[in-house]
Amino acid sequence: MNEKEIIGRQLQQYREEKCFTQGLVAEKSCISINYLSSIERGISFPRIEILLRLFETLKAPPDGVFQGVLSYLTPRQEAEISAELNLLLPQEKKKILEVMKLMIQQCRQNRM
Repeated sequence: MNEKEIIGRQLQQYREEKCFTQGLVAEKSCISINYLSSIERGISFPRIEILLRLFETLKAPPDGVFQGVLSYLTPRQEAEISAELNLLLPQEKKKILEVMKLMIQQCRQNRM
């Protein structure tokens, strides 16, 4: 299973735990049902803005959604992520940094 599939499954699990339909989540997240379905199946990966809206709609903690992905990162994948980050605009980097800070904070809270 690749990273997109893991994240998609996690989002789907949060949606189903809340008994939300794809239609409801798609509407509240301002995306189409087909796009949400492709995200949940690991076919598509959303832009950061959409991912943040999905987190908010599902009340899903970022670390919970990314659980299972971060533990699989190899040094090569870490280098690829770093290279991708360097290509982003400053405002895009800021959004990603905000998500990472939330994830780190929640990881620390989960250890307590």
